[in-house]
Amino acid sequence: MIGIGSEVNVSYGSGEFKRDTTGVVVDVKGNKYKVKIKVGNEDTHVISTEVSLVDNGPSEEIDLVALGLEMNPDDVDKSSESVDNKSDEDKWMKPMRYDLEFMGPIPTNYKIAGRQKIRGIRHYVVCFEDQREPWFLPSVTSVIDKVMPKDENFIKYMVNNFGSYDEFKEWLDGKAGFGTVVHGAIADFVNGVLPEFEDNDAWHAYMSLACERAGSKSKASAWTEGVKECIIDFWKWVYDYQVRIIMLEQPLASRKWGIAGQLDLLVEMNSHIQKKTGKNAVEPTRVIAVVDIKTGDAMARYNGQVGMYGLMLHETFPGLQRMLNDKYKKNDGSAVTLEYGIFTPKTFRSEPKYTFVWRTDKVMEYMADTFQHHMVLFKQQLKKPGNIRIFKGKPDFNTQLEDVITYKTLEQEWIDRISSGNYGSDVDITVQDDEDDEES
Repeated sequence: MIGIGSEVNVSYGSGEFKRDTTGVVVDVKGNKYKVKIKVGNEDTHVISTEVSLVDNGPSEEIDLVALGLEMNPDDVDKSSESVDNKSDEDKWMKPMRYDLEFMGPIPTNYKIAGRQKIRGIRHYVVCFEDQREPWFLPSVTSVIDKVMPKDENFIKYMVNNFGSYDEFKEWLDGKAGFGTVVHGAIADFVNGVLPEFEDNDAWHAYMSLACERAGSKSKASAWTEGVKECIIDFWKWVYDYQVRIIMLEQPLASRKWGIAGQLDLLVEMNSHIQKKTGKNAVEPTRVIAVVDIKTGDAMARYNGQVGMYGLMLHETFPGLQRMLNDKYKKNDGSAVTLEYGIFTPKTFRSEPKYTFVWRTDKVMEYMADTFQHHMVLFKQQLKKPGNIRIFKGKPDFNTQLEDVITYKTLEQEWIDRISSGNYGSDVDITVQDDEDDEES
């Protein structure tokens, strides 16, 4: 018998956008079942009259928007209940894939409500279970950008190829936008929700939406082939190294160091591609690795970024080291450590092409010798967030200023938004900077 809490098969959409997935029944009214299904990073609800019991529970992740599916408004539950900072599980940032069998339950000592830019620096809004107010923790990429100089070759390229800073900024924003789209496409590939390559209409809709979200809407057509190449490159890397994906786009934070970020990949993989001759003729060992996806050159400055992901992993999952030692014992009895690598897809004509570089030694060197020094330098540059300015009432010549303009702290604004359910990874609240900051 199907009732609330039953794990069921469900179909939704119509025509070429009809999809089958699994979900959990959350309400029953007559012959209609409200089923919660996974949609990208979030849960949503669909109404169906036809469902059937399954044994293995929900597993498939379907991104309705990316597929261009337009649901009938009557078939979608849009109500949102009042929540506190420990409820409304639909909107907290979540991984795109998480291997529960390998890692065990995700710790619940903190949750991440979204991202927030403060004085030009990207922060994550982190809610620790024992704190009333959210913490704004800078992203690891922001730390690296502030304290580590650009690669010399990168600077030379900038000087030689751009006539002005605005031209360079436009190019740089485009590179960042392309990287964002590729990350999303790889996640959709892993979760099996990409359109078929030959379906040009579906790919146009997919790329238009992805590029719009990345702030590069006009690039949809120009980037489509490059994104497809990156997907095939990633597939080839997974095949070559026999990669098992443990985490994909995992939100992480460190309370100790005051940083946060989103880990591209935690994987189990072979240490090398076995060859018939040479140093790689030996059978590869299986390793656990933090892997970052870079669509540009894998510059040395990224060593710190992947190292900080490892630091946050160990802090968030305190049993990780013990698990590594238990599952991947070394013959000499020494401790097993995380490995670190950078995957970079490349353009190609016939055969997929990519570079994969192990950075473990350099990462460990950075974390031992430089990380703490960089954190001190970075925190010296940080300033507290300004307030939220709120206009209210109807101004006239007899109005007092306090009657039409009020201020709220950024912390209180996020508390209010979380409590009302009006938050998410794409929310970015405008903060009123100090006047002396604006003049400098």
